[in-house]
Amino acid sequence: MLKKVSIAVIAIFLLTSCGDDNKNASHSDNKDTPHNDNSSKSLKEKIEDLEDQGRLPKLDRSSSIAGPDENNNGVRDDIEAYITKNYPDEKQKKALFQAAITMQSMMLANITDPMSIKEAIIKLSRSSNCIVNVFDITKGAEGSGVYEKIEAMSVNTKARLQAYINFGKAMDGMVLVSPEGDTCE
Repeated sequence: MLKKVSIAVIAIFLLTSCGDDNKNASHSDNKDTPHNDNSSKSLKEKIEDLEDQGRLPKLDRSSSIAGPDENNNGVRDDIEAYITKNYPDEKQKKALFQAAITMQSMMLANITDPMSIKEAIIKLSRSSNCIVNVFDITKGAEGSGVYEKIEAMSVNTKARLQAYINFGKAMDGMVLVSPEGDTCE
């Protein structure tokens, strides 16, 4: 799972790390161009517009790997807001919170400490199994890509992506055992 950095992760990373490339672009000499023409906006402005419209989740882009967590529940506030808004079912919400906490533990793990890596791997296998069971992915339920969404949202900055990649390198060669039964917390 960690070996494959999903296209969504790369796309979100590229979108969030882009500067204001089109900032100096101007269409003022074209009288037919509407004032709110989307083509004159920078990529960053276009993303902000999509966030404002609710078509993309508003994600924290601070330099902190952990990001803001006002209620100290281990889930970044922006990801918590997304889960709460889009998954009203309590079991699904808890499973996704567990996945978000797992992503945080992987990015914040001490990659020089084998026990820290092992603990994060155990959390990963337990949360993955929980997602599969709660969303019944084997039957093609709507939840088949939910873990990947949380993963992509979690690694939405260069620093977070680098921490995620470093964790993947640190766990290289370690075995991920798929647990059975109810592993939801």
